[in-house]
Amino acid sequence: MREQGYACGDRIVSLRQANEYSIHTDKHLISKVRIKGKAGDSYAVEANYAMYQADNEGNGSLYSFGTYVDEVVFTDDGPKFRAKTVIVDNWSIPHMLSTPI
Repeated sequence: MREQGYACGDRIVSLRQANEYSIHTDKHLISKVRIKGKAGDSYAVEANYAMYQADNEGNGSLYSFGTYVDEVVFTDDGPKFRAKTVIVDNWSIPHMLSTPI
């Protein structure tokens, strides 16, 4: 199985090996959630996001920011994402990207 041109196994190897020496914590801030429309049983939803990373020594930095473009459906179990697209506004992500945003 391939994901956007990269083998899914590449992320697993990176997470198990490369990130072993770069332990960090991610924090996501989500703001300005907007319902853009409804089509059939789904809603088009957009939201801004900012993702920060902190290392084990307490150093933090802005890692990525942009927009989530989602398709949301309501089921008996509550709202679910049918689709999620991340549009990244900063093209210079300072560290290796192996975990999904």
